[in-house]
Amino acid sequence: MDSEFGRAKAVRQDGDSPDVIQEAIDTCPVDCIHWVEFEELEGLQEQLDSMELQNLGGISSSSPKRLKPRAR
Repeated sequence: MDSEFGRAKAVRQDGDSPDVIQEAIDTCPVDCIHWVEFEELEGLQEQLDSMELQNLGGISSSSPKRLKPRAR
């Protein structure tokens, strides 16, 4: 998970077998995992780096807060 934006990101494109990767694609609840050609990765990363993303993690990286567990 990306701590700044609260999103998941692949760190190794070839980390699993094609069957396991296809299962992840098929079961992704928001349909955001896709097969792409290796040659497309650099351009896609450049596009991602140029985007202004909304923080979905609920905690801003500029003012990190630690939460204590509730007492029972």
